[in-house]
Amino acid sequence: MLLKCEDIISKALLLLCICILFAGSSCTVQNSGSVIEGRQGSDKKQHSSVAVEGAGSRPKNSNRQVRADYLTPPHAIQYPIVVVQKEKRRLYLFDRQVLVRDYPVALGYRPVGDKERSDDGRTPEGEFLVCGKRDGGAAEKALIISYPSYRHAERARFQGILSLDGVQNIRAALEKSIQPPVDTPLGGNVGIRGGGAHGDWTDGSVALYDSDMAELFHIAQLGTPVHIRP
Repeated sequence: MLLKCEDIISKALLLLCICILFAGSSCTVQNSGSVIEGRQGSDKKQHSSVAVEGAGSRPKNSNRQVRADYLTPPHAIQYPIVVVQKEKRRLYLFDRQVLVRDYPVALGYRPVGDKERSDDGRTPEGEFLVCGKRDGGAAEKALIISYPSYRHAERARFQGILSLDGVQNIRAALEKSIQPPVDTPLGGNVGIRGGGAHGDWTDGSVALYDSDMAELFHIAQLGTPVHIRP
């Protein structure tokens, strides 16, 4: 009788262990499933936001999904956005979130780094607007950008390069969406111009081949955003 009781108890314990084991497995599967589902949802959201961001800023990696349509005629480009990638020596032209043009470019003769002074040979980095259009011969066409930006002015003030009056004058011009003063240690008259994309040769402007510049000059308007990335 004692043996039978022990057998019953052993079987009961074994059954209990099996139940606990299966219950644990069930919980593990459910938890794993919820984690995977959560990650998938996060990825979908990330891909969606990255795709939108990529249309208005520098494409930084291969995960960016940017739709391209290089056959869009110039007159059909209604909302141009210019994105320059200095490292790749490329200028990307977007119409809203659609990539419509891709031009090779040249930079300043010291291309690495952000512009800090008029004579440093660097191409500025940051967010700008087209604040002027200079027409002329094929190599003389230019889109003047709003350099120095307020960020450049504040940095120069902190470094002791620019006076407080200089910062305020630059800020006042930027608030009116007009060209900032060019007679400061930071320089000016920087933009996108013709002259050729062979080598880095400018004083800081982004240079295109003349035929590309002629097309971009026709498309871009005052107020067109210009993003220049390292």
